[in-house]
Amino acid sequence: MKKIVIFLIVFISIKSTAQSAIEKLTYAKKEITVPENCVAESITKISDCNGFFAMWYEIDSAGRSMRKQTIKQIEEQIKYKTKTEIKFNSQNQLFEGVTYKMEDETYRIIGFGIIDEIPIMIILGFQTEVKTNEDLKEFEKNFITFI
Repeated sequence: MKKIVIFLIVFISIKSTAQSAIEKLTYAKKEITVPENCVAESITKISDCNGFFAMWYEIDSAGRSMRKQTIKQIEEQIKYKTKTEIKFNSQNQLFEGVTYKMEDETYRIIGFGIIDEIPIMIILGFQTEVKTNEDLKEFEKNFITFI
């Protein structure tokens, strides 16, 4: 009897977790549907989407002016081979940031910009290098397009 009760508790908690899966992301004022087979950890972070991840933060005006300091702090915490400054669009708004080729041969892009009057810092991860819009999947274009 004890085993049945434990099994039911585990089953119910797994079932309720599955039902509470995040289906929509909130990026500035836009809602973005999470694609099938992708995992969103929160409404501002998708951690596993076919080799792509994205997370973003609304920052205040002081955070925008501290861009170089923020980049420096991030660089102290990651292991990368090369970095390149980049300009790109996100939701048709100009973002500026840095592309990193990581030691594990993946790529990270960190960018800063304003969408819907909301200052945003975004961190994107890719399994392979992306240089043009043709390299991006449709879902990824919600977060980045190349100028």
